[in-house]
Amino acid sequence: PYLYASKVIPAFALAGHHDRVPPLAAQMWQAWQRAGRPDAGWTSTAFSATALTYGLMGDQLSYRLWTDRATEVAGTDGTYRYRHAAFAAFVDARVAVHTGDLSRAAGIVAHAFEDLSGCWFQPYALAAAAELAVVAAFEDAAHCLATAAASATENRWAAACLARAAGRLHNDPAELAASADMWGH
Repeated sequence: PYLYASKVIPAFALAGHHDRVPPLAAQMWQAWQRAGRPDAGWTSTAFSATALTYGLMGDQLSYRLWTDRATEVAGTDGTYRYRHAAFAAFVDARVAVHTGDLSRAAGIVAHAFEDLSGCWFQPYALAAAAELAVVAAFEDAAHCLATAAASATENRWAAACLARAAGRLHNDPAELAASADMWGH
């Protein structure tokens, strides 16, 4: 069951089907435990996506629990830790922007802009962190946007996120309207 759940949880979480994630995540966690907690670092994305779901629903206690579980399951293997770091940076930035909790914003942004090159989650992490830098009114927010823009050229989600962040930074209704169109696509 944890194999199946690990494939569908990220899709449900990212598509906004938040009601479907908690039962699958609970099954995934229990099945992984019953299997003897084997190396399964590749499931860390599903655990992080579960944290994202809870964070977007405003359940901070469950958000932290699933964040810790994602870190635990990622283990110490370099490949999985690397992938986990990029997706976790995306999740943390998205939840901080959504909830308005900026208490960890500096650390989240710094973590997202560490060298995550080559990881296909990098554009998501950079865009979400750049938007967080704008929301937190960091002095280098414009630099974060410019840096993240290079990774968004082939990623429509990241491009829409960065367009929204630019609209926020410049307080420009036209940029915000353009970002809304991009989200619609």
